[in-house]
Amino acid sequence: MQPAPQPTLYELLEALPERLTGEILNGQLETYPRPSIRHINVGSALGGELFGPFHKGSGGPGGWWIFNEPEIRFIRNVEVAVPDLAGLRRERMPYFPEDHRLEVVPDWICEIRAPSTASRDREVKMPLYAHYGVQYVWLINPIKHTLEAYRLDAGAWVEIGRFADANRVAVPPFEAISLDLEVLWGLGGRLSCELWVTLGYCFNRESRESTRMFPWAQTTRFAPIRVIRRFPFVFPSATTAHRLGNGWLYLVLFSGDHRCCRRP
Repeated sequence: MQPAPQPTLYELLEALPERLTGEILNGQLETYPRPSIRHINVGSALGGELFGPFHKGSGGPGGWWIFNEPEIRFIRNVEVAVPDLAGLRRERMPYFPEDHRLEVVPDWICEIRAPSTASRDREVKMPLYAHYGVQYVWLINPIKHTLEAYRLDAGAWVEIGRFADANRVAVPPFEAISLDLEVLWGLGGRLSCELWVTLGYCFNRESRESTRMFPWAQTTRFAPIRVIRRFPFVFPSATTAHRLGNGWLYLVLFSGDHRCCRRP
């Protein structure tokens, strides 16, 4: 009796449950869970920013296909990657395939880094992308709010730049537009919040207001932008008022992480 044939790596990849994503990298089947909502938000936001000007040619030069999580077969059923986003110039692929597989090497790839994939993206996938001739790679960290951009030069990656927080940037190969990084971070980024500050008070003396207004702000990700209005505050206890002095309550515009938009 002949032993049953062993499934190929690609057959194992296709048999993975929906909750897992699989890739075949350097002859190994790699699996990882579906990404977090923060991760998905960055991919959706970046794809949305690029789709109009580059995929549709609306407000930009067009001439690209922009895809979310395509399956790229560098070698059919042998070397398979699933980046978060990929872009191909239409002159190299005038029509896209009918199924989910791409067999044309992308011009640009973006990987959104997660704790489970961060080392793999840099140490395994970037050398693989260089080997097959991907011209540009972006690495985005949605927790640290950073974007790293690289271009291929003579088979090696050269850093274009590192960008962070809410800067507006023009990054190759999409330097035709100014990309607002704040859009990528979404609810995980920086918001404007109007808050009543009832956690403390400020002394009347102007020289002490800046240091006593928000003693808790140093331990959060808040940053006061400006005071909108202030109201006099009088302690109901004469003893306390005599000891500390009456102060002010403030309505303040903050910029900060949405997770801090609550009372500490």
